[in-house]
Amino acid sequence: MVRNFIIERIIENKFSTSELYSRYPHPLVGSLDLWAVNKFQNLDGGAIRAIQFRKAKKIIQFAYRNIPFWSDYFGRIGFNPETMESIDDLTKIPPVSRELIKQSSIEYSFIRTKDSIFDTTSGSTGIPFGFYYSRSTLLRRKSIYLRNLSWVGFSQNHQIVRIMTRDITGLSGVGNFVSCRGPEELEEKKLHIYRLLNQDATILEGVASSIFYLAQLMEKDSVKFDIVAVVTTAERLSQGQLSFMESVFGAKTYDCYGTREVDRIAQECLKKEGLHINSEWVYVEIVDERGNSLPFGKSGKIVITTLDNFVTPLVRYELGDRGTILPHLCSCGVSLPLISFEGRTFEQIELPDHTIIHAFEFSGLFNRFSDKILKYQIIQESIDRISVLIIPKYEFTLADQQMVKNVFENKTKHLMYVTVTVTNQVYSLPSGKTSVFINKLR
Repeated sequence: MVRNFIIERIIENKFSTSELYSRYPHPLVGSLDLWAVNKFQNLDGGAIRAIQFRKAKKIIQFAYRNIPFWSDYFGRIGFNPETMESIDDLTKIPPVSRELIKQSSIEYSFIRTKDSIFDTTSGSTGIPFGFYYSRSTLLRRKSIYLRNLSWVGFSQNHQIVRIMTRDITGLSGVGNFVSCRGPEELEEKKLHIYRLLNQDATILEGVASSIFYLAQLMEKDSVKFDIVAVVTTAERLSQGQLSFMESVFGAKTYDCYGTREVDRIAQECLKKEGLHINSEWVYVEIVDERGNSLPFGKSGKIVITTLDNFVTPLVRYELGDRGTILPHLCSCGVSLPLISFEGRTFEQIELPDHTIIHAFEFSGLFNRFSDKILKYQIIQESIDRISVLIIPKYEFTLADQQMVKNVFENKTKHLMYVTVTVTNQVYSLPSGKTSVFINKLR
């Protein structure tokens, strides 16, 4: 009972460990916070939800009293945070889109304090977004990061190598960071990366397309390193890409789901039965197109409520992604709920008759070719034209191409002209990321 009380007080920032660490970053303070998040993951579901409710109520009341955007928004919808009685009361708040917040000035939507830090999203959803976060959140970000890596086998005997466009906020001094915006820069820095990987057993982490290209370089150069696990972010990988990478690296690949404005939301563990949600950091819901909550096991839009960043509170905030909260817990023993990530909500194909189908509906098709395809990309060129680009692992025959074309034509009700092209590269976004789906209508 005493131990659980201490865990709750640390997780709810009642002991001000995060605030203390932001001013005096002593290792003992960091160790205490890491101990708390590691113990939090084993609390029962009722205790986890109770902590989430207290944190959500505190940050929502703060937003209501101090930030004009939220004061006005709650007033318009007739929601009074002072009357919250359970975490389920969040369902009374219609989800908030990034576009709605962007319509207001930053000063109207957030609080800028002397210790706040400005950042922006990459704009991969088509809507770049500027925001602030508090320096006092850095310790919790670091603790959750280290816990997440422990789920895939990280220990103090291992080094970390991160290959990303920008480093993860709060991880200065944790592992080795290599900045990379795409294949050309990665090739320029490959010898430096090889030297890092050669130093010690490694947890390798990075944007999925960069890690995939590193695997291609390593295969071409016939080099091997002691890689314990690979964690990929930002993009989805096909089964063919996963198989290729795991063969080259000699290690399993695990998916991490996060965004720039929220940071780490969920990650797979060794069991790979879903992504564990970092529930002390963020409250996750799945909603339908009207913003109504969906039960576990139902697919819909992902909305989140942040629980620690008082500088930029986000309440029932639409991430632009789709997913499902799974109805079971993981067999690894961690009590945190599981989520499966399905893709961006903007990964939608509009047919000439205005029917909408989601690009992830084709994932089963490409999984059938996982032994032949390294990477693919779907491009809606116009309202009646789709291009499919395929980077083959082995020979992708004319018969294979015809099968892909047939499936696309059937799914699109023969209303669209479909081309299938075998190539050696796909299109990249300005951030260096690649997207499974590109819609040129937007």
